[in-house]
Amino acid sequence: LPIYQLQPHRLPEGWPPGISHRASADLQGRPFDPQRKLIYWNGKAWTGADVPDFKIDDYFQGQFGIWRGTQSMKVVVDFDAKVADLVRSRKVHTTQRISSLPDGGVRLTMTVGELTEVISWVLGFGETARVVEPADLVERVRAELEQALANYTRPPSSMPIPSSRGPVSA
Repeated sequence: LPIYQLQPHRLPEGWPPGISHRASADLQGRPFDPQRKLIYWNGKAWTGADVPDFKIDDYFQGQFGIWRGTQSMKVVVDFDAKVADLVRSRKVHTTQRISSLPDGGVRLTMTVGELTEVISWVLGFGETARVVEPADLVERVRAELEQALANYTRPPSSMPIPSSRGPVSA
């Protein structure tokens, strides 16, 4: 298996401590940044703020994607009949429940801790998905859609569009 060196200053804010601390030293145990010595090899053992029994599955339990929230939220999304079979065939969350709607669509209900990735996931379904609750998610998806629509109501940038045949002449 390949071994990768991670740069700790590039890990996302709030990344699980057991992961970021292990990524703060090279394979010889030398800290990447001696001023931020989170974990290092003292010649006998790894020393520092490591979490030896860290379990990533436990850390992200109940979450949707990599974002971790502190409170549980019920999410309800209705899907059009055009994508009902696709939605039924995928398990996107351990708490999901799917029920049929009278028009042939489906309703997916789940409990998550953070909405950030749910927004992108819903938007990926385009016009075939509609958030029912929570109200905050409805508003955030609506705001994203309004901004996307605004991008198409403004004139395009004045920058020339590169041609596949070479540089654009002025």
